[in-house]
Amino acid sequence: MQIRYGLLFLCVAVIAAPFTGVSIVWFFSISDIFLVLAVGTFLKSMYERSEIRVPHDVAIALVAGVLLFVIEVLSVPNSVVEPKAAAWARTRLGNVLVFAAVVFIAQSREDIHLLLRVLTVSLLGVSLLTILHSMGLVGFGDFVNDPRNVLGYRIPFSRTLGVPMDYGNFGMYMCLGISTLVYESRQSGNRLALAALPVFMLAVFISQSRSTWTAVAAVLAVIAIYDVVQYWNRRGISVKPIIGVLVPIVIVGTIVFVRIMIQINPLTLRSRIKAYVNGLQIYSQHPLTGIGRATYYFEYGLTVIHNGFLSVLISFGPFALIMLLIVYVLAFRNGVRAVVAGKDPFFWVTIFAAFIGMTVELMLFDGSYTKILWLTMAILCVSSVLVGDGEAVRLIDVRRSDTIPS
Repeated sequence: MQIRYGLLFLCVAVIAAPFTGVSIVWFFSISDIFLVLAVGTFLKSMYERSEIRVPHDVAIALVAGVLLFVIEVLSVPNSVVEPKAAAWARTRLGNVLVFAAVVFIAQSREDIHLLLRVLTVSLLGVSLLTILHSMGLVGFGDFVNDPRNVLGYRIPFSRTLGVPMDYGNFGMYMCLGISTLVYESRQSGNRLALAALPVFMLAVFISQSRSTWTAVAAVLAVIAIYDVVQYWNRRGISVKPIIGVLVPIVIVGTIVFVRIMIQINPLTLRSRIKAYVNGLQIYSQHPLTGIGRATYYFEYGLTVIHNGFLSVLISFGPFALIMLLIVYVLAFRNGVRAVVAGKDPFFWVTIFAAFIGMTVELMLFDGSYTKILWLTMAILCVSSVLVGDGEAVRLIDVRRSDTIPS
């Protein structure tokens, strides 16, 4: 029961992240407090059961996340606006807490499934509010932009920032929500999920965020590719020629899609490339420590660097980027293993597809602080253990009467 409470707290923390940046106590936002409750709930449950288990590679990823947070805290004096840098470090602490909560709470595939279902129900509210916001029926104090023109078609809705999160945050949330609905509607035959899917897609469409469109397209493309490969496998046809056919189709489709996205507003691409170049030039003056969080904006007048990996490198240096990449690569590797070895591979395929969509968003906006990304990376990190017995990779198996096994 306490694990279920932990899942509930975790879900509240993740869904509240875009809306509750206000600190209740120093260094903790409302969502961070829910995360602490989630971890505490599980640790209490594990103490009563006298057992805590963490897989070896997941422990490495968790330590990498903690070190990333430490680097960001130590770099606060390096920023020209220390309060801003401290606030971002607090957000990174929330990322680490999300990761730890999933690692300590998710003891089975069913736990992950429950978490995703509850989270998706919450995201249905975000989708509905986004639609109402674009139609001018609700307001959140933020602004809306003029509609976009796509291939000569003017979208008949105002362009909103979400409810009221940034486009990139919104896109990451929609990636996981849509992928979960695809699984629920296809694998479980859930009619409510099938009915909710068009609501999510409409919210994505009228958000008119090109990065969100691209990310969601990547999610659906990964799922479609998996379906094609499975279809031909069932017919006894070798995968190699399938890949030979799919790769050119994917490349051509990607080029066409990207060209359409660029044509909507070519100036945006140019401004972002200019920001990348200028940011790297400034970073070259401080190659080991970076220039500090948000310094490129407040000191040099540059726009936000719309690339999560590049932003971490420029702000905190190569060691911070390495820590982020350790978490990312382990999530990718374990996700692939779960897809290959899982008894229900489509479940892991949909989560992995969401991760790929989030990666697209991460390349298009400064999204390394988004809690939903860290939630997904944590799920994928523990996935390879949840699909098997996990005995061979357990690093920690602590009992009150025992010591750590050698």
